[in-house]
Amino acid sequence: MEDAVKKGILQILNKIIRAVVKNDSALLKLISEDSVQNAGIYQDEDSITIAVVGYALSKTCQRCIVEEEGKPLHTLILSELQKARDLLEKGNEQEYRKHIKSLVKDIISIDNKFKIYIEEVIEKAKIKKGSALYATGISMGRASELLGISQWELMNYLGKTTLSDQTGEAVPTGERLAFARGLFK
Repeated sequence: MEDAVKKGILQILNKIIRAVVKNDSALLKLISEDSVQNAGIYQDEDSITIAVVGYALSKTCQRCIVEEEGKPLHTLILSELQKARDLLEKGNEQEYRKHIKSLVKDIISIDNKFKIYIEEVIEKAKIKKGSALYATGISMGRASELLGISQWELMNYLGKTTLSDQTGEAVPTGERLAFARGLFK
């Protein structure tokens, strides 16, 4: 893992930890959106995975108050996030990656009642983050490859969004058609 990527992920992990302590789902969502910028720059799976974790946690904190073994959700997740951060700080990248994958599984298995919901949130998070990557200029194929989703899922989501409105670069259909025709003359 490149030093710049590692530094960025550590910053994101620290922000996620602070947001989980506060149980602030809106802040988790913002952190996740910011982390997509790193993924767009470096196009690495580690940055994307942490963005997905942040988004899944934001949705979980927003909609579910889950307790297991008498502990609130954020207490359970907090220790796992801290362990992931510690592993990465020590330079143990392989163990960090294993731990993050385990963390995703923990988010899914927090409560059997919410298992299907959380799996859906994680899948939607991947698709939403794929859309954000695509908006940064990464090809649809590369964005879907990085996130482990199909291009079809990403295209379906993009077709339902107003991505061009978000980027501020909406061009009327007639102008795009005239431009395309000009290219092929």
